Amino acid sequence: MHVPCVVFAFNRPEKLVRVLTALQQQNIDSLVVFVDGPRHDADVPSVRLCKAIAEHVDWTNTELHFGEQNQGLPGLADNITLVLNEYPSAVFLEDDCLPMPGFYSFMHQALAHYKSFKEVFSIGGYQPISQAFFENYQYSLVSCARFMCWGWATWKHQWESIASYRSSISELFDGLRNVPDVAGSDMGNAARGCVRGEGPKTWAVQVAVAALWLRKVHLLPTRGLVRNIGFDGSGVHDTRYYARLNNQNVSEKGLEKIVWLENVELNEEYIGRFKEYIKAMFEESSAHR
Repeated sequence: MHVPCVVFAFNRPEKLVRVLTALQQQNIDSLVVFVDGPRHDADVPSVRLCKAIAEHVDWTNTELHFGEQNQGLPGLADNITLVLNEYPSAVFLEDDCLPMPGFYSFMHQALAHYKSFKEVFSIGGYQPISQAFFENYQYSLVSCARFMCWGWATWKHQWESIASYRSSISELFDGLRNVPDVAGSDMGNAARGCVRGEGPKTWAVQVAVAALWLRKVHLLPTRGLVRNIGFDGSGVHDTRYYARLNNQNVSEKGLEKIVWLENVELNEEYIGRFKEYIKAMFEESSAHR
Protein backbone atom coordinates (compact mmCIF):
# COMPACT_ATOMS: atom_id res chain seq x y z
CA MET A 1 0.00 0.00 0.00
CA HIS A 2 1.59 3.23 -1.19
CA VAL A 3 1.02 6.02 1.34
CA PRO A 4 2.40 9.47 0.47
CA CYS A 5 3.45 11.88 3.18
CA VAL A 6 2.03 15.33 2.46
CA VAL A 7 3.63 18.49 3.85
CA PHE A 8 1.95 21.91 3.76
CA ALA A 9 4.29 24.90 3.81
CA PHE A 10 4.10 28.64 3.26
CA ASN A 11 6.69 31.15 4.49
CA ARG A 12 8.66 29.39 7.24
CA PRO A 13 11.66 27.80 5.49
CA GLU A 14 13.49 26.98 8.72
CA LYS A 15 10.56 24.92 9.94
CA LEU A 16 10.12 23.20 6.58
CA VAL A 17 13.78 22.15 6.69
CA ARG A 18 13.32 20.61 10.15
CA VAL A 19 10.23 18.65 9.08
CA LEU A 20 11.79 17.37 5.87
CA THR A 21 15.03 16.45 7.65
CA ALA A 22 13.02 14.40 10.16
CA LEU A 23 11.09 12.67 7.37
CA GLN A 24 14.30 11.84 5.51
CA GLN A 25 15.10 9.34 8.26
CA GLN A 26 11.70 7.62 8.09
CA ASN A 27 11.71 5.76 4.77
CA ILE A 28 8.51 7.34 3.48
CA ASP A 29 6.89 5.99 0.31
CA SER A 30 6.87 9.40 -1.40
CA LEU A 31 6.64 13.09 -0.56
CA VAL A 32 3.99 15.59 -1.65
CA VAL A 33 4.72 19.24 -0.82
CA PHE A 34 2.32 22.16 -1.13
CA VAL A 35 3.77 25.66 -0.83
CA ASP A 36 1.10 28.36 -0.65
CA GLY A 37 1.45 31.57 -2.64
CA PRO A 38 2.49 34.87 -1.00
CA ARG A 39 -0.06 37.18 0.63
CA HIS A 40 1.97 40.26 -0.22
CA ASP A 41 5.43 41.28 -1.44
CA ALA A 42 7.02 40.77 1.96
CA ASP A 43 6.22 37.03 1.78
CA VAL A 44 7.88 36.51 -1.61
CA PRO A 45 11.48 35.78 -0.46
CA SER A 46 10.50 33.25 2.21
CA VAL A 47 7.96 31.56 -0.08
CA ARG A 48 10.58 31.27 -2.80
CA LEU A 49 12.99 29.74 -0.31
CA CYS A 50 10.39 27.15 0.73
CA LYS A 51 9.90 26.24 -2.93
CA ALA A 52 13.64 25.86 -3.42
CA ILE A 53 13.91 23.63 -0.34
CA ALA A 54 11.17 21.36 -1.70
CA GLU A 55 12.76 21.27 -5.16
CA HIS A 56 16.08 20.10 -3.71
CA VAL A 57 14.68 16.99 -2.02
CA ASP A 58 16.54 14.09 -3.63
CA TRP A 59 16.01 11.31 -1.11
CA THR A 60 12.53 10.18 -2.21
CA ASN A 61 10.08 10.61 -5.07
CA THR A 62 8.42 14.02 -4.86
CA GLU A 63 5.29 15.71 -6.14
CA LEU A 64 5.35 19.48 -5.80
CA HIS A 65 2.47 21.95 -5.86
CA PHE A 66 3.34 25.65 -5.77
CA GLY A 67 0.53 28.19 -5.45
CA GLU A 68 0.62 31.49 -7.30
CA GLN A 69 -2.17 33.03 -5.22
CA ASN A 70 -2.46 32.73 -1.46
CA GLN A 71 -5.16 30.25 -0.44
CA GLY A 72 -4.60 30.46 3.30
CA LEU A 73 -5.92 27.84 5.71
CA PRO A 74 -9.23 27.29 3.87
CA GLY A 75 -7.28 26.07 0.84
CA LEU A 76 -5.80 23.12 2.71
CA ALA A 77 -9.04 21.16 2.41
CA ASP A 78 -8.95 21.45 -1.38
CA ASN A 79 -5.37 20.24 -1.41
CA ILE A 80 -6.25 17.29 0.81
CA THR A 81 -8.99 16.41 -1.64
CA LEU A 82 -6.51 16.67 -4.52
CA VAL A 83 -4.20 14.16 -2.83
CA LEU A 84 -6.96 11.74 -1.87
CA ASN A 85 -8.36 11.80 -5.39
CA GLU A 86 -5.09 10.18 -6.40
CA TYR A 87 -4.25 7.96 -3.42
CA PRO A 88 -6.45 5.72 -1.22
CA SER A 89 -4.85 7.13 1.94
CA ALA A 90 -2.24 9.67 2.98
CA VAL A 91 -0.35 11.13 5.93
CA PHE A 92 -0.49 14.91 6.46
CA LEU A 93 1.85 17.34 8.23
CA GLU A 94 1.95 21.10 8.39
CA ASP A 95 5.33 22.79 8.56
CA ASP A 96 5.11 23.34 12.32
CA CYS A 97 4.44 19.68 13.10
CA LEU A 98 7.78 17.97 13.65
CA PRO A 99 7.52 14.16 13.28
CA MET A 100 9.35 12.06 15.82
CA PRO A 101 11.16 8.81 14.90
CA GLY A 102 8.64 6.14 13.98
CA PHE A 103 5.86 8.61 13.14
CA TYR A 104 5.43 7.58 9.51
CA SER A 105 5.76 3.85 10.21
CA PHE A 106 3.09 4.11 12.92
CA MET A 107 0.76 6.00 10.59
CA HIS A 108 1.33 3.57 7.73
CA GLN A 109 0.61 0.55 9.90
CA ALA A 110 -2.44 2.15 11.53
CA LEU A 111 -3.92 3.05 8.14
CA ALA A 112 -3.64 -0.59 7.11
CA HIS A 113 -4.98 -1.94 10.40
CA TYR A 114 -8.03 0.33 10.71
CA LYS A 115 -8.95 0.65 7.03
CA SER A 116 -12.13 -1.42 7.44
CA PHE A 117 -13.25 0.24 10.70
CA LYS A 118 -16.16 2.38 9.51
CA GLU A 119 -16.19 4.47 12.68
CA VAL A 120 -12.55 5.55 12.46
CA PHE A 121 -12.13 8.77 10.50
CA SER A 122 -8.52 9.61 11.27
CA ILE A 123 -5.28 8.52 12.88
CA GLY A 124 -3.56 11.31 14.79
CA GLY A 125 0.11 11.70 15.63
CA TYR A 126 -0.10 14.30 18.41
CA GLN A 127 -1.04 13.45 21.99
CA PRO A 128 -2.06 16.45 24.15
CA ILE A 129 -2.58 14.49 27.37
CA SER A 130 0.42 13.72 29.60
CA GLN A 131 1.91 10.24 29.74
CA ALA A 132 0.91 9.85 33.40
CA PHE A 133 -2.72 9.47 32.33
CA PHE A 134 -1.85 6.27 30.43
CA GLU A 135 0.16 4.63 33.23
CA ASN A 136 -2.18 1.61 33.48
CA TYR A 137 -3.46 1.68 29.90
CA GLN A 138 -2.43 -1.35 27.85
CA TYR A 139 -2.93 -0.13 24.27
CA SER A 140 -0.82 2.07 22.00
CA LEU A 141 -3.83 4.07 20.78
CA VAL A 142 -6.77 5.77 22.44
CA SER A 143 -10.11 6.79 20.91
CA CYS A 144 -11.48 10.31 21.10
CA ALA A 145 -14.14 12.50 19.51
CA ARG A 146 -11.87 15.42 18.59
CA PHE A 147 -10.17 15.66 15.22
CA MET A 148 -6.50 16.58 15.74
CA CYS A 149 -4.72 18.06 12.71
CA TRP A 150 -1.19 18.25 14.17
CA GLY A 151 0.10 15.33 12.13
CA TRP A 152 -2.65 12.98 10.99
CA ALA A 153 -3.77 10.49 8.37
CA THR A 154 -6.98 9.33 6.75
CA TRP A 155 -8.42 7.35 3.87
CA LYS A 156 -10.09 8.55 0.69
CA HIS A 157 -13.40 6.90 1.57
CA GLN A 158 -13.49 8.56 4.99
CA TRP A 159 -12.63 12.00 3.60
CA GLU A 160 -15.37 11.63 0.99
CA SER A 161 -17.87 10.56 3.64
CA ILE A 162 -17.78 13.99 5.31
CA ALA A 163 -17.50 16.15 2.18
CA SER A 164 -21.10 17.37 1.98
CA TYR A 165 -21.30 17.91 5.74
CA ARG A 166 -18.00 19.78 5.87
CA SER A 167 -19.26 22.33 3.37
CA SER A 168 -22.51 22.91 5.23
CA ILE A 169 -21.70 22.73 8.94
CA SER A 170 -24.08 25.63 9.66
CA GLU A 171 -26.95 23.19 9.11
CA LEU A 172 -25.73 20.65 11.66
CA PHE A 173 -26.66 20.36 15.34
CA ASP A 174 -29.72 22.61 15.06
CA GLY A 175 -27.88 25.38 13.32
CA LEU A 176 -24.84 24.79 15.58
CA ARG A 177 -26.88 25.73 18.64
CA ASN A 178 -26.47 22.27 20.20
CA VAL A 179 -22.97 21.10 19.38
CA PRO A 180 -22.13 18.45 22.01
CA ASP A 181 -19.12 19.01 24.25
CA VAL A 182 -17.79 15.46 23.83
CA ALA A 183 -15.02 16.93 21.64
CA GLY A 184 -14.44 19.88 23.93
CA SER A 185 -16.57 22.75 25.18
CA ASP A 186 -15.03 25.12 22.64
CA MET A 187 -16.23 23.27 19.55
CA GLY A 188 -19.62 24.97 19.37
CA ASN A 189 -18.18 28.49 19.63
CA ALA A 190 -15.41 27.65 17.18
CA ALA A 191 -17.93 26.36 14.64
CA ARG A 192 -20.28 29.32 15.00
CA GLY A 193 -17.40 31.76 14.75
CA CYS A 194 -16.11 29.95 11.69
CA VAL A 195 -19.49 30.25 9.96
CA ARG A 196 -19.91 33.93 10.88
CA GLY A 197 -16.39 34.76 9.79
CA GLU A 198 -15.53 36.04 13.26
CA GLY A 199 -12.77 33.53 13.89
CA PRO A 200 -10.31 31.64 11.72
CA LYS A 201 -12.25 30.02 8.87
CA THR A 202 -10.20 26.92 9.27
CA TRP A 203 -10.72 23.69 7.44
CA ALA A 204 -9.96 21.77 10.66
CA VAL A 205 -13.06 23.14 12.43
CA GLN A 206 -15.22 22.15 9.49
CA VAL A 207 -13.74 18.66 9.47
CA ALA A 208 -14.09 18.30 13.24
CA VAL A 209 -17.77 19.29 13.25
CA ALA A 210 -18.66 17.14 10.25
CA ALA A 211 -16.94 14.11 11.79
CA LEU A 212 -18.65 14.80 15.11
CA TRP A 213 -22.03 14.91 13.37
CA LEU A 214 -21.36 11.51 11.80
CA ARG A 215 -20.13 10.15 15.15
CA LYS A 216 -16.72 9.33 13.78
CA VAL A 217 -13.85 8.29 16.01
CA HIS A 218 -10.26 9.56 15.92
CA LEU A 219 -7.41 7.42 17.19
CA LEU A 220 -4.35 8.99 18.81
CA PRO A 221 -1.13 7.36 20.00
CA THR A 222 -0.69 7.21 23.76
CA ARG A 223 2.83 8.59 23.25
CA GLY A 224 3.03 11.68 21.09
CA LEU A 225 4.81 11.17 17.77
CA VAL A 226 4.65 14.83 16.77
CA ARG A 227 6.12 17.91 18.44
CA ASN A 228 4.43 21.21 17.62
CA ILE A 229 7.16 23.76 16.86
CA GLY A 230 4.78 26.58 16.00
CA PHE A 231 4.32 28.19 19.43
CA ASP A 232 6.61 31.08 18.58
CA GLY A 233 4.24 33.54 16.95
CA SER A 234 5.44 32.67 13.44
CA GLY A 235 2.13 31.26 12.25
CA VAL A 236 -1.03 32.86 10.92
CA HIS A 237 -2.56 32.68 14.40
CA ASP A 238 -0.58 33.68 17.49
CA THR A 239 -0.57 30.62 19.74
CA ARG A 240 2.40 31.49 21.96
CA TYR A 241 0.24 31.39 25.07
CA TYR A 242 -0.62 27.73 24.38
CA ALA A 243 2.99 26.58 24.65
CA ARG A 244 2.86 25.80 28.38
CA LEU A 245 0.02 23.30 27.92
CA ASN A 246 1.40 21.43 24.91
CA ASN A 247 4.21 19.07 23.97
CA GLN A 248 4.02 17.43 27.40
CA ASN A 249 3.85 13.93 25.95
CA VAL A 250 6.31 13.48 23.10
CA SER A 251 8.26 10.29 22.48
CA GLU A 252 11.72 11.13 21.16
CA LYS A 253 12.34 7.47 20.25
CA GLY A 254 8.97 6.38 18.86
CA LEU A 255 6.97 3.34 19.96
CA GLU A 256 8.84 0.11 20.67
CA LYS A 257 5.76 -2.03 20.01
CA ILE A 258 2.24 -1.28 18.81
CA VAL A 259 -0.59 -2.84 20.81
CA TRP A 260 -3.66 -2.32 18.66
CA LEU A 261 -6.92 -1.08 20.09
CA GLU A 262 -9.70 -3.24 18.64
CA ASN A 263 -12.67 -1.75 20.52
CA VAL A 264 -12.69 1.76 19.09
CA GLU A 265 -15.70 3.05 21.00
CA LEU A 266 -15.09 6.42 22.59
CA ASN A 267 -13.00 6.21 25.74
CA GLU A 268 -15.03 8.07 28.39
CA GLU A 269 -12.12 8.56 30.79
CA TYR A 270 -10.01 10.04 28.05
CA ILE A 271 -12.88 12.29 26.94
CA GLY A 272 -13.16 13.62 30.49
CA ARG A 273 -9.44 14.34 30.66
CA PHE A 274 -9.49 15.89 27.21
CA LYS A 275 -12.29 18.25 28.26
CA GLU A 276 -10.10 19.42 31.14
CA TYR A 277 -7.28 20.08 28.69
CA ILE A 278 -9.55 22.12 26.39
CA LYS A 279 -10.88 24.09 29.37
CA ALA A 280 -7.33 24.91 30.45
CA MET A 281 -6.49 26.01 26.88
CA PHE A 282 -9.54 28.30 26.85
CA GLU A 283 -8.60 29.80 30.22
CA GLU A 284 -5.03 30.35 29.04
CA SER A 285 -6.29 32.09 25.92
CA SER A 286 -8.69 34.30 27.89
CA ALA A 287 -5.93 35.33 30.27
CA HIS A 288 -3.93 36.78 27.37
CA ARG A 289 -6.69 38.78 25.73
